[in-house]
Amino acid sequence: MAGWFLQFQGSKFGPLSMDEVKVILSSGKLTGPLFAWKQGMADWEAVEHLHDLAPFMSAGRRTANVDQRRATRIPFMATVKFSGAGVGQGLVMYTGICRDLSKGGMSVMSSSNPGFPGSLVTLTIEPVSDASLPRLAVEAVIVRLLKDNQGFSVRFSKLKPAQQESLAALLKAGTASLKKA
Repeated sequence: MAGWFLQFQGSKFGPLSMDEVKVILSSGKLTGPLFAWKQGMADWEAVEHLHDLAPFMSAGRRTANVDQRRATRIPFMATVKFSGAGVGQGLVMYTGICRDLSKGGMSVMSSSNPGFPGSLVTLTIEPVSDASLPRLAVEAVIVRLLKDNQGFSVRFSKLKPAQQESLAALLKAGTASLKKA
């Protein structure tokens, strides 16, 4: 019977069957606080406090304070241009700020998101600190939306050798500026 609702990063999902909830909880892919509710409960409760659901929580469940990335991200200032659906569903160009960068992906601070997790997006990264650094256009997959609609994180997909070289140059410049600080 479908009856559980989950709340994660401000979004509510459901109704979900117990089998669906088991799959979600055991996946270990959710970070940060996770709440559940079903008819008969007074309010949302933390999943780990619910005896019906707590046993299905992944032993390796990620927490908001643990970085699970394979590549280290560094702070990097750049303008990021991307498109998304605008009024009337036409494509509109948006601009955001690169919050951090790695060889595998980046976080973008923006009041607009070009899609949902799993969406493919094209980003143009334009460094602002040094005009000699390369401008980089990449395809990426949105892996999560940042809390309070402050932006999104992406994983780069199918980087060509020239894009990998440009990305390496950006990372080298960012690492060098960290050492100076």
